[in-house]
Amino acid sequence: MATDYSQAQRLIQMLHMIHAEPGEYTIEKLAHYFNVSQRTIIRDVNDLRDLDCRIETKEGTGGYQVFYDPLRLPMRLTEEERAAIDLMPELAASRSTEPGFGEVLAAYHTAIAKVYDKLGFSSGEGNRRDRLTERILLSPRDEDGNHDGSIIELFDAVQRQSTVDMMYYTASTDKWTQRMFDPYYILPRHNNLYAIGYCHLSDSFRTFRVSRMRNVRCLDRPYIEHEDFMLKKVVEQAFGVDSNGQLITAVVRFPKRVIAYVKEDIDNKNSILEETEAGSDNVQLKIRTHLNAEFLRWVFQYGSDIEVVGPDELIAEIRRSVQTLAQRYLGAGQAVVEA
Repeated sequence: MATDYSQAQRLIQMLHMIHAEPGEYTIEKLAHYFNVSQRTIIRDVNDLRDLDCRIETKEGTGGYQVFYDPLRLPMRLTEEERAAIDLMPELAASRSTEPGFGEVLAAYHTAIAKVYDKLGFSSGEGNRRDRLTERILLSPRDEDGNHDGSIIELFDAVQRQSTVDMMYYTASTDKWTQRMFDPYYILPRHNNLYAIGYCHLSDSFRTFRVSRMRNVRCLDRPYIEHEDFMLKKVVEQAFGVDSNGQLITAVVRFPKRVIAYVKEDIDNKNSILEETEAGSDNVQLKIRTHLNAEFLRWVFQYGSDIEVVGPDELIAEIRRSVQTLAQRYLGAGQAVVEA
């Protein structure tokens, strides 16, 4: 039996005991344990409630249980904050189709369940949360794919600031290469995740699509970020997320009827260097970008609504692609003639 507790010591010990065995300690048991009167225990419980501890008796036992303890969780969650916690994994899932992302969501749900358990939210509230996430329709997720734990290893490497060893698929060459990579940042873009950092193989800063990584292993090899790496510069220069390829100033023209949609579709508004009228019906944009597959895909999605004015390197890439399409669908004899 414990004796000679000050009230502060008794309150802390009482909270610890009730946390450890919810419903076990009744007024009588607590009074016996602390060698005080039952009236003192009732006063202590009321004092704890005045300190914003939510303490109630457990049905069927008469013992106390703690639904909310500010000493363990320093603040209450508002309804908006609780809704955000409930919805964030679903929103994140809708923005990523990476293999293995389900592992991250499962870990998130487990952690949040522990938080809710500490807060003492009832199962009814839990059911309400389940209905909320079920009734918000987001983009479907592919449950198939590679689940070799690569995404967890990558996140761990970012957290530990460690180099990873991985196999990476390059779509343009249709080849897998083994690489050592220092992941600095993870960026979500266009329903995919991208890792930005230093590639040992190319001896340069690169952007890699996470879904193309396999057999990622976080090594016991801490890295130090290069002093000349500046995320702000990378983000500002990237048209979307891919900062690979030659940096160019693309000059493109659009009919005025579509320019609002075009500008809305550009993630990095800072990449638009200049906007001017080109005649009575067209608008010309100067865009800072990298000459890579990401930007070319953006150009081609507008079909005949876009006119590429420059630079020569971009026009040459467009011409090669058009030649290939013409030969494929019109036949070699009707291919576009190079200027």
